[in-house]
Amino acid sequence: MMKMNNEIKQYQHGFTLVEMAISTIIVGLLFVAIALPFSIWLEKERVLETNQNVERIALRVTAYRTTNRHFPCPAPLDAARDSAEYGMESDCADPAVGSGLYRAPRVDGDVTVDTDNDGVNDTTFTPTMRMGAIPFRTLGVPEEYSYDGYGNRILYAVTEERAVNTSRNVPNIGAIIVEYDDGAGGRVRHLKNDPADLDSEDAEFIVLSHGGDQMGGHNINGIWNNIACDVNKKDGENCDHLNAGGLDTVFFSDDTSTTGGDDQHDDVAFYQIPLSSALWTRSEINKNHIYNIRSDEAGGRVGSDKHFDFYDDKAKDGDATLYAQTYEKSKLWVGGNLL
Repeated sequence: MMKMNNEIKQYQHGFTLVEMAISTIIVGLLFVAIALPFSIWLEKERVLETNQNVERIALRVTAYRTTNRHFPCPAPLDAARDSAEYGMESDCADPAVGSGLYRAPRVDGDVTVDTDNDGVNDTTFTPTMRMGAIPFRTLGVPEEYSYDGYGNRILYAVTEERAVNTSRNVPNIGAIIVEYDDGAGGRVRHLKNDPADLDSEDAEFIVLSHGGDQMGGHNINGIWNNIACDVNKKDGENCDHLNAGGLDTVFFSDDTSTTGGDDQHDDVAFYQIPLSSALWTRSEINKNHIYNIRSDEAGGRVGSDKHFDFYDDKAKDGDATLYAQTYEKSKLWVGGNLL
């Protein structure tokens, strides 16, 4: 009996230092193996949530305008969550701008518009931009839609003249200039039609998230993240309301780049440019064929070629392949029924 007890006791010992070290290494490796995929997944979820909320708000802003004949005015960007102003639109008819709201004239100056809808441009003035937070209560959407995936308030800027509660619509006015990278170190303006006609080319509104670097963002409580704008970065243009130089009406929107440095651009933007002419047209040869009148592919501006039938193998200049490729990018595809 005594011998059995001794044999039992010799096995009742703890881990050695070597065994504990090996265990720690194994646990650490397992943690790294799990944490890295989790962090990648979490970032993808944040990006997805950001894109979804920016698009949701932009679509709701458009729907609000359809119903009310004007866009909503921004809410104060710094309003406390328990305040009456939180999530409520301000008054774009009031030239006075309070805390958390920003106002600036269009940087290109005056435009001339037809204010009485008689076909003649009769009024010249400078459109103005209002900027702040999402008026989610005015829009009737959940509060969480007004934040991006990083917990920051989504920015909302609108052409002031299009956000005044009036029975008269102000036609084709955009105070917001949107630019993108021209691929040669410069910037090009997003234009919807003729670059020489700037009276109606700029955006009516823009909805924007400052992205993962949160540069220029305000957190859930409306407090600035204290991440200063870096004008050398592409998305530095989107947070200049915090710069000492003051606010302008220019925004930058391009493909996402998170490489850092001058190419850094992780902002997500959704904007609307007013249309002054039809987007689709019918082929003059076959009325059943519809194509995009603003397509501008390698084969030329197909909208100007009203005599070319994309379904005909005989292209007018003999290059059927080129025009067939252009058509693939220009035709109207319909999934389901058009009612």
